[in-house]
Amino acid sequence: MSDKKQIDISVVVPIYNIEEEYFRAFLNSLVKQTKKNLEVILVDDASTNNSGEIADEYADKYDYIQCYHIKNRGVGHARNFGVKKAKGKYIAFADPDDVLASDIYEKLFLTAERDGSDLAICDARRFNSQKSFGSNLHLFTFKDLNSISHITSNPGLLYDTTVWNKLISRKLWKKKHIKFPENLLYEDIPVAISLNYYANQVSVIREIGYKWRIREAGESSITQGVKTIKNLSDRISILEGLDKFFKKHVKEESLHFEKDVRILTFDLMIFINTCLEVEKSRAEEVMKIMREYVSDLKKRRAYETLNTVEKALYQALLDNDYERFIKIANFRKNVLPKLPYYENGQRVFVKIPAELFGEESCDITNKVQRSVPKILISKFEAIAPELKLFITLYLPKTNIKDESEQHINAVLINERTGKETPLEAQTFKNSEFTDRKGAWECEETGEKGCYNYDGTGFCITLNADELNLKKTAKDLIIAVRYENRFIKGCASIKNLAKYVKEL
Repeated sequence: MSDKKQIDISVVVPIYNIEEEYFRAFLNSLVKQTKKNLEVILVDDASTNNSGEIADEYADKYDYIQCYHIKNRGVGHARNFGVKKAKGKYIAFADPDDVLASDIYEKLFLTAERDGSDLAICDARRFNSQKSFGSNLHLFTFKDLNSISHITSNPGLLYDTTVWNKLISRKLWKKKHIKFPENLLYEDIPVAISLNYYANQVSVIREIGYKWRIREAGESSITQGVKTIKNLSDRISILEGLDKFFKKHVKEESLHFEKDVRILTFDLMIFINTCLEVEKSRAEEVMKIMREYVSDLKKRRAYETLNTVEKALYQALLDNDYERFIKIANFRKNVLPKLPYYENGQRVFVKIPAELFGEESCDITNKVQRSVPKILISKFEAIAPELKLFITLYLPKTNIKDESEQHINAVLINERTGKETPLEAQTFKNSEFTDRKGAWECEETGEKGCYNYDGTGFCITLNADELNLKKTAKDLIIAVRYENRFIKGCASIKNLAKYVKEL
């Protein structure tokens, strides 16, 4: 490949002992990219299976793919090595067992160039051989994002801690001397958050551009190996490093607060849940590693916003009370999600056992406010040239009794061109959905009731001729900005081509 022409994107891929089926599926999704003028840098971290040979095979076949074989020093080092070889205006990272949408680099590049953004991101989903489903990280990330965002105005980007759903300005990378931590797991977290902070702005593609595999063969991924002590120790080290970064660089106190909320309600809970699946000695080791860090977190403002169950759980950990800790952890993971919600004014409660907590109710309003609503197309009507979508947007177990209780604004966005077209959203009484989804019965108490979702429905009508839907459908999403008494944000309706083809 000639060095005279500026390369648009350098894709850096660390490789170590990837299952052949997964690796070839990934490489095939890479060579099918509609974006041209990119280079692919495969870094074989001394694989002991045939991953290196497969990488060489593709490098021999495609002149824009390069393969380097290095001594085994881990993912962080392999990525740092690859960045040093990169010549592109932008850097992208990808993991060799995942799958890319064929046009995602083209869309990310066009969007970053159009907006003049240091960073462009896309949405992601998890998948295995049986199904695909939303990634919790990215559900939180995309809860309330504008098409152009920044972490200081959209703290949901604190959950955007994967590097492989991004296009990154190489100029910014070099200017800020960014490097992956080496010899530590979870090396994505500090890099992704620092990029979101340092970037002038973040361009957002709501489309699913990256499919994140759950491995069913070969070695487990980092996220699937959370029961190991090294996994926890490294996560704590990464979080301590993140704290240092915030103290040194982040001025906004609100971001410090949101970062601590994330750690308390997300990062540490991953390992607390594993204590329910391992023997007592291993669980106590996990508790010991977490104790000093939690002791420091308890002094921060975010700790006071935890609910009764969360505070009791952390207090049992700090008291080194294994039996109580396990009881509360089990209640939080396996019982609390099943309990019905009770509203009192603007607050939401659940009933909890007084013998365990010393109280009979727990205020979970903060938890509800952090929740991500569900959005779905209940039905559609396709009578050319009009496509009508009947949509439900609701927060499970939260009443929206009347259409006036939830405000909806909708915009049709072409994610290739950036064009936005306002849409009219007409609300309707969604009693059918209430009848179908509202009824509940509590296994713990035998109580029965019904949530009222009557105010969660709205209809959007698209004129295929006026909007040129048949030619552009694959690039279109509907962004729905919502607000009710508990939550506000922006949800997305994707895969419009599925409905347009019925016209």
